Amino acid sequence: MNIYAFSSLVAAIFVFFILLLVLLKANWQKVRLLFGAFLFVLLCWIISCFVQSYTSKSTEAIFWDKILYLSITWAPLIYLYFMDSLKIILLRRKMKFTLWLFAVFFTILNLSSWRHLFIKGVIKRYPFRFIALPNFLWFFLIVYFSLIGLGIIYLYINFIRQTKYALRRTQVQYLLISFLILSVGAYLYFGLVVNIRTPPLDNLLVVIFSIITTYAISRYHLLDIKLAFVRVALFIIVYLLVLGLPFALGVFYNIILVGKFGSKWWMIPLVLMAMLATIGPFIYQYLRVKTEEFLLAEQRRYQRTLRELSKTMMRIRDLEHLVKAVLLTVVNTVKVSH
Repeated sequence: MNIYAFSSLVAAIFVFFILLLVLLKANWQKVRLLFGAFLFVLLCWIISCFVQSYTSKSTEAIFWDKILYLSITWAPLIYLYFMDSLKIILLRRKMKFTLWLFAVFFTILNLSSWRHLFIKGVIKRYPFRFIALPNFLWFFLIVYFSLIGLGIIYLYINFIRQTKYALRRTQVQYLLISFLILSVGAYLYFGLVVNIRTPPLDNLLVVIFSIITTYAISRYHLLDIKLAFVRVALFIIVYLLVLGLPFALGVFYNIILVGKFGSKWWMIPLVLMAMLATIGPFIYQYLRVKTEEFLLAEQRRYQRTLRELSKTMMRIRDLEHLVKAVLLTVVNTVKVSH
């Protein structure tokens, strides 16, 4: 495995982690589904690059090149729909029809016998990967991709200038930064296609995009999936211990185990793994409940207060007293200072 294949694998793991954060949210909303769809398409793009840098068979490289260009075709369109769900833009019917027309055209071209008008072939031009050999219609796809990308950047900047809400502005600023970084990675790949020897840093930029997006999600409630983030983190920590401790025992204490148990030394890590695998789900469930209780403590306190207030409201007949009771309860609960 060369360094480019390894970096592709790392980038795929980072994107898959964010995809898990989005998909593990219980109440799926349109914005989460669209962002999840975009991440899935991005993941397909990266996996295609991984296979093309790992395989030595041209047939496999051609198959994954088709997956790659399906991703390139649909990624900008899905991202526009994601922006529409965030109320950053309003996609009109004519615009949707035009964009879908182009996307379907390039999809058919990519998968049909006319692909040679778009991609002449897939060759190992570089020592670290196979890559497409473009024909004239390939440049039309890049124009389509670029126009949507420039439109997204313009719409983000315009929204940041116009919005009056500081939190909303910060959220969109992070989206803009992550989109710009991801776009640079895309054009580094396109440079390789037209034989411009750009540095193979596109996977590193995908990792940076993933880190920024994860930070924005957790710090600024970009998609309101804080609990999902905690669940994934706990799951990874618990099962790293479940799988990692027996592995570490077998690697670092191999000599000691062989000296004490002889040829049956491997049974000790196996038994340990079985024991940890049995208690692992219970540990995860316990930690999840305790963590959620801590994170939702303030919210549940509000809920208890509101339930008590509703009982009090049923007993108060005077409107003035009722208004005072509601105001005092809300002020004392939310701790309004001014």
